[in-house]
Amino acid sequence: VEFVFQWIKLLIIKALDNGLLNTPPPILTRVFQELGVGLVHFHAVMQIMMWPFPFPYAQLSFLLIGTHMILTPLVVAQWTVHWWWAFLLTLISVVCLKALDLIATELENPFGEDANDLPVFQLHEQMNESLLLLINPNSWKPPRMSEDAIMDFKDLRENTNNISMKQYVQSYNSADARRNATENEDKLGSKNQQVLISMEPKSEGVKDAAIPTPAPPPAPPKAAEPALQELFQQFQD
Repeated sequence: VEFVFQWIKLLIIKALDNGLLNTPPPILTRVFQELGVGLVHFHAVMQIMMWPFPFPYAQLSFLLIGTHMILTPLVVAQWTVHWWWAFLLTLISVVCLKALDLIATELENPFGEDANDLPVFQLHEQMNESLLLLINPNSWKPPRMSEDAIMDFKDLRENTNNISMKQYVQSYNSADARRNATENEDKLGSKNQQVLISMEPKSEGVKDAAIPTPAPPPAPPKAAEPALQELFQQFQD
């Protein structure tokens, strides 16, 4: 970690000499200060991992708790009449002291893979995701105002008083869906037009193919009787 820290400082200084970092000195000083604070916290964590709890103190605590577990039922039995009172009082006192000892053992080194340890691996993955987000090219593109954005103060005030944020989002989504549907219809119409144009004959020597047209309905006979003319008119309708 200390080598990486020195490499980062060296790269910053080289970039400053090459003109890649056109940063004022006060801001650059703040960068080195933040890096130094991170290294100080790293050394504090290493002290917790490297320096365990004093061994004589831990052994003495273990022996005292064991002695307490053996003598407590004998002493409590002299003060009570029923055996279940002795059992209950002994259980409460012994469990409290043993729980404090186990908690101290867990707090001695909170870095690991146990259930009660700190989620070091998850924190490391989150830090990597944050670094990847920083170097993503899309993260360096600030958002722009859309064409439908309302910039007038009076219109904004009226919309704020008349419509809620949920209703505004729903209306915006519906308008966006209608706009996408219109664009899809335009694209589909242009594609159909291109297909029709491509189906037309392009060679000069070939004549256009005759398109059959439906034959007109036959005209009723002139000398037909009125009943036949009425039947023919119903059939034609």
